Amino acid sequence: MKGGNRIGRWLKVCIVTVILVGGVTLALSWAGSLVPRGDYALVLVTETNTRGLLAIPPEGDAPRAVALDERARTLRPLVPECAPDRSTRALVVYEVECAGVRVLSEAHRVRKTPWHFDAGGPVTALSPYPGPGGGAGPARAVDALGAPAGPAGWGLPLVDNTMRLYSARITISELARDGTVTLDVGGRSVSLKPGEAWTGARVRDGSAVLELSPGTGWETSLRRAFASGAPVTRLDVFNYGLWRKERVQECGY
Repeated sequence: MKGGNRIGRWLKVCIVTVILVGGVTLALSWAGSLVPRGDYALVLVTETNTRGLLAIPPEGDAPRAVALDERARTLRPLVPECAPDRSTRALVVYEVECAGVRVLSEAHRVRKTPWHFDAGGPVTALSPYPGPGGGAGPARAVDALGAPAGPAGWGLPLVDNTMRLYSARITISELARDGTVTLDVGGRSVSLKPGEAWTGARVRDGSAVLELSPGTGWETSLRRAFASGAPVTRLDVFNYGLWRKERVQECGY
């Protein structure tokens, strides 16, 4: 009997330990996020470059990762990996444009904080190759005058990443119940309420890269850079606030 009692007490201790460890793990997974389970915070990060497009993609803009209806506050993922799931606390959409052409669009699910990704990483878009046997295939990449870019326009890099000047690690450290997002952009602490945005820009001046921030002389400096043809990269972070998961539409175009 005594041995049986000891085994029973040991089993109880094990069960309680498992419950406690599971509870702590669950609490840690939610740490830094007070977003209701039925919602997700939607954050758009846009990188805009005046230069960096080596050739015009034959298909035009790169396809979007998600389609947004801001008025109805609905989201339609265009690839399954971009759909917010039950554990998603935030969805970060990252898009890159070079000379007015979208060359990258992707979406990242944030399940716990802190969470980070690196904006300004290399874009490896290539122009398509011709069909098998050299027959009819996808259209070739062309330059600004409509001529095939490079050797016949096949399999060439479309983006010059050296003209993309804004590289920054973006870290989301907190997601508040009211939709406020606290993040760090390249070492700058930023708190964005729903509807608020943060903007930064970098300009190449000779061999140096200058950083510009909104404020006195911001627009004048940007106009001067545009007029001189200097490469300019602008990074915008916009907080759409909380969107309902039940309003996520079926994946597909």
